[in-house]
Amino acid sequence: MKQSFSKSIFALVFVLFSATIFAQNLCEADHRVLLTNYSFSPAELIIAPGETVAFINAEGTHNVNGIKNTVTGDSFNNPEVFSLPESEGEINGNCMGVVTFNTPGVYNYDCSIGLQAELGMVGKITVDAFTIKDLLSLNQLPESFNSSFAFNAYLDTVLDGTGSYTVFLPNDEAVNEIMERMQLNQYDMLAFYDLKPALKYHVANGIYRANDLINGQSLPTLYGQDLTISEVDGVFRVNDAEIISTDYTANNGVIHIINKTLAPSGLPKASVWDIIEQSEDHQILASAIQITGFKEPLLQQAELDRNGSTAAGNELPGPFTIFAPTDEAINFFSQKIGMTPEEFLNSPLIYDFINQHIVESKNLSAEITNGQLLQNYSGNNLEMKVNSDGIFVDDVKIVVEDILAYNGVVHVINAIIPIDIPEPSGNCDIWTVGMYDSDGDGWRETQLYIEVDGELVSQQTLIFGSSSFYKFGVDSGALVNLYSFSPWADVNSESYILFDGNNQEIASSGKNGRRAGNSLGIIACAETTDCGNLNVTLLDRSGQDEGWGRGTLDVFINNELYLSIPFYRGNEQSTSIPVNYGDVFDFYYTEGSLTAEYNSYIVYGPDGDILVDQDNNGQIPASVTDIKVCEENKDVYSEYTNYNTTVYPNLSSENTDTRVFPNPATNQLTIISDSAISHVSISDIFGRKVYDKPHQEMAVDVSSLAGGTYIVRVEKTTGFEFFTVSIIR
Repeated sequence: MKQSFSKSIFALVFVLFSATIFAQNLCEADHRVLLTNYSFSPAELIIAPGETVAFINAEGTHNVNGIKNTVTGDSFNNPEVFSLPESEGEINGNCMGVVTFNTPGVYNYDCSIGLQAELGMVGKITVDAFTIKDLLSLNQLPESFNSSFAFNAYLDTVLDGTGSYTVFLPNDEAVNEIMERMQLNQYDMLAFYDLKPALKYHVANGIYRANDLINGQSLPTLYGQDLTISEVDGVFRVNDAEIISTDYTANNGVIHIINKTLAPSGLPKASVWDIIEQSEDHQILASAIQITGFKEPLLQQAELDRNGSTAAGNELPGPFTIFAPTDEAINFFSQKIGMTPEEFLNSPLIYDFINQHIVESKNLSAEITNGQLLQNYSGNNLEMKVNSDGIFVDDVKIVVEDILAYNGVVHVINAIIPIDIPEPSGNCDIWTVGMYDSDGDGWRETQLYIEVDGELVSQQTLIFGSSSFYKFGVDSGALVNLYSFSPWADVNSESYILFDGNNQEIASSGKNGRRAGNSLGIIACAETTDCGNLNVTLLDRSGQDEGWGRGTLDVFINNELYLSIPFYRGNEQSTSIPVNYGDVFDFYYTEGSLTAEYNSYIVYGPDGDILVDQDNNGQIPASVTDIKVCEENKDVYSEYTNYNTTVYPNLSSENTDTRVFPNPATNQLTIISDSAISHVSISDIFGRKVYDKPHQEMAVDVSSLAGGTYIVRVEKTTGFEFFTVSIIR
């Protein structure tokens, strides 16, 4: 192995310059180096700190250059800078000067005249330290300042003694890695309670230079556990750390630089997260921790001084006590509440479950007392019981105690600490949303928003797997909307179905290989109709999830506007509409601002049969009228009156003497007409009237209306007209 020194992170090249040059006629020194043509003799020299070296020119024109490499131009980075000027050689020897080397380390030098360095006129002087402690104190070991400081802080009396030792010294990169993983600065690291025994594990008894290391060799350490030497492809390792630089020699031993820290068995060498993740009995718990976002906090090391704070002014999380139920315990609990483990992990219960089992303090079994209360992340007090049968947390037994981590401790338990499971309630029914993924990898980042009467009651997703279910209660007459949103444009494996309390399908989306969209206007426990419900599905075939832009589908029942359906985003959206016997439906398409040829719609009857098919493969959909639903021999309707234009009486503001402005509006609408206006009503997109008054003034106050799209019905002596208006806030 090649011995090397790099520039110390605290280079003292000139500050520590103490080499003394004495020009003397008599070269009195502890050692001598003879200069002849193209060589220093001896080329390598080992001396003790404080000894002197005389340089004597016996042949040719030479100098002594200890500043920078003549061939490469790089600094030698010698512990002290030294040089001697050019001189002519004499047969009896010309004393060029005497140099005293006070600082231990390796000194490289050459002759910088002409091509002499390239021809091999180079030399090296090694100044041995007195002890390993001295060598560590010089800050001359390659990029190992932090670990050198730590060894001197804890093992100074050992490494400064008369014994014989081999130190495997982690470099700064290895130390920085463990400090980052444990969220410690270098000063906290020195205070870490397990540092001293860990350092002892890096020190082997006896001196083992590079040439003494053998594949398969075991080296006893000060800690009491052996280190294992291995060789792969000519590279030596100690345990799993690569030895990257060797043979920094002191009077009482040798130092080798390694690229990883070493951890003996029995000492914490992992976070509480690592312990759980690597346990074969805790894979469901590990999944739950990842799902709830606890992985990153459980990887961190809390500040050792709990009265201190981080730079941001907040304490780091931890240390932690994890009461870790086994996979068997979680399986049993899931079955008890009627779920599979996958459904449990996909349910909102998973957050309460994790919060219930984590305490932000380190509680070893020997420190737990009977009756002690530990507050968990749910804010609940966990009662500890200690008796002859063992240790219990809320009557759940700890079966494996004190699995230590550097940021806490893990206790294995054989059951779930009880959590509150709220029962969904509603005066009418309990509905279930089933979320499905045909690829089996969940919904990724797709979210399903469940809105009841304008209030968001839940935000659901399928975290992983192929299915998940969520139950919620509904009151009679409640308006339920389902909105699906995904940041991905290529999702076509995701779908959902809404079931009532009798497991009958109410609404669905995405089942036909299309992207899951919205399901709007679902009335909970509505009065029983003669025929059930229509399903009106709006589609966008552009592949851009752009919906219809400002396009709408207006639904008339018995010549009265029931609902104006906008389609702002996605590629599929469905709306449920109740049907009575004898109802006649008209569907009027209004073209939006986007490419209308990608728009289409399909109307499904109560039995799932297609009543209207305007999925025209790149053709603009048409308005379809006079659809009688509850009749025998129903046919598919695809006729329309005017292919490219919205045509139905009194619904468009074109070619009319009536004006409604501004559009969009904020606080008021102005309505004027050449014909007398008798009445004005305004309905939201679900057909609910929000304004209904005789028309007495041109200005209509809309300041109290929420932002959105509204249908304005203007009744005149000559008939009535409809206008679509946007209210913005």
